[in-house]
Amino acid sequence: MCFASELRVAEGAEYTGDTRPAANIASRFINIIENTDMKKAFSCILASMLLVVSCNALAAGEGDAAPAWQLQSIAGTELAFPQAAEGSLSVVLFWATWCPYCKAFMPYLDAIRQDYAGHDLRVFAINVKEDGDPVAFAKGHDYQFTYLLAGDDVAEQYAVRFVPGLFVVDGAGVIVFRRQSTDLPPGRKVAEFWDEQVRIALDESIGGSD
Repeated sequence: MCFASELRVAEGAEYTGDTRPAANIASRFINIIENTDMKKAFSCILASMLLVVSCNALAAGEGDAAPAWQLQSIAGTELAFPQAAEGSLSVVLFWATWCPYCKAFMPYLDAIRQDYAGHDLRVFAINVKEDGDPVAFAKGHDYQFTYLLAGDDVAEQYAVRFVPGLFVVDGAGVIVFRRQSTDLPPGRKVAEFWDEQVRIALDESIGGSD
């Protein structure tokens, strides 16, 4: 599984879902074995692997139906999506306590929640790839998110290999925004960049439903 087997880089590096590095590695590996009898077999295996990666990357893109999931909240209750959204706009955030980008963006996301409260915006914060204490983190911050635990399998459904994974889902359950890669370092600038993108997606969804 791509998500479960990823190499975690040091904090401060930006995490993306770009599959081009995998393609480059595969190409180089094929060149190494080009003159061997195993070339054809390895080429088929690697092509199949890259096809799976590419399909996964497109499995939860903009315009696709958001994959359904069921997870436990920090309160110990089971929550199912999209039922929990109740036909409202949603932001789905995949995060971890060790992720500096997540920490930088969360205050902005909570401000978005407050600003769009009149549209009954729901924010689902799904914890993934965790080695800390997400419950303590949630209790130590006054963000009014719906926190969900142990979301690695759901992250795979959404083809999220790096955090934060960030999605806006409209009232019909369709993904209208998915965060793309950026070269910006963690901090205010990247948080403001994502804040603007999420607000644009929300405004367009609201305008389209009027």
